[in-house]
Amino acid sequence: MTEHLGFPLLAGGLCSAAGLERRLTCLQLQAESDVFDSYSFWAEYPEDDDFSFPFAGVRLFERATVRATRLAHLLVSALDETLASVAPGFAENPPTVLVAVPRNLKTAEQELLGQVFAETAARHNLNLPSPRWVFGGREAAGEALVQALPLLRGGAPVIVAAVDSLCDPDELTRLQKAKRLLEKGSEGVIPGEAAGCVLLGPAEPTHTGTRLLAAAARADDGSATVLSQRNNLTAAFADERIQALAPRCAGRAYVASTGEGFLAQDINHAYLRHPEWWPEPLDVFESASVLGDTGTAGTLIQMLFADFQMQRTQGQGTRQRALVVAAGDSDAGAVVMLEQGAVS
Repeated sequence: MTEHLGFPLLAGGLCSAAGLERRLTCLQLQAESDVFDSYSFWAEYPEDDDFSFPFAGVRLFERATVRATRLAHLLVSALDETLASVAPGFAENPPTVLVAVPRNLKTAEQELLGQVFAETAARHNLNLPSPRWVFGGREAAGEALVQALPLLRGGAPVIVAAVDSLCDPDELTRLQKAKRLLEKGSEGVIPGEAAGCVLLGPAEPTHTGTRLLAAAARADDGSATVLSQRNNLTAAFADERIQALAPRCAGRAYVASTGEGFLAQDINHAYLRHPEWWPEPLDVFESASVLGDTGTAGTLIQMLFADFQMQRTQGQGTRQRALVVAAGDSDAGAVVMLEQGAVS
């Protein structure tokens, strides 16, 4: 069992579609659950004959939009693996569930997500409460993770999930006109689609693991430039809790991003605005080439603990600190400071 933010990380799953420099490749989600019928359909947008693509393994819910159907499928895909591995242990103490969703989620879409969430839990013999929705687009996963911490400290297990899809005709048309993201013949490309899920359990009073030292999160205001992203994360770094601990970070930073320009040079630019915080350059571990921009906070931290565990196994010490940064295309982000070692 892995320790996650000072709490046991019981399970986690990720499905994502993202890539460097907006080379977006869709993860084809096959219908492995009886919730969905397995077939494909074409979604076509009249303003551009080339702008059409298939959705694999998706059930068309009655009166549901294309985006709502994709969100529902992504949520089930993210939840299934996690719930399957932990369901027997939570019959008497069901976890609280926080789900990060697009900031413009419609009421009908929210109702559909609630429906498929309940169906998925029932298939795993769990009677879970309705999710708490955390609005804010792709980066809401970081905010959901921060909101989960008080619940964990209170002794309750918590599921943090995130889903996002830009399968909204207006949004897709806007993206298409702004830049030719989808080339002719690029079947199955769905921009900005990803999902993630992680389940955390309450910690024992004294244990060896990783604890949260500080966290800061910012809301999404819809801006979509690398410059605004840098400014936003700089503001998050300026949080007094982060500022007090950053010099003792021992030069390790883990970054989750979409890969659209927000790579080492961009985050280092933010660091260099406050050089007094950093006694030495940080080693930045970029994950943008393999992770989507939603759900990355939980998945990235799983990678962090795997790295911690490997170093401890190799005799490289038992106490370490690291900075975790999650950011997407728009003006939002989360910064988390973690410590590995004895926790009391």
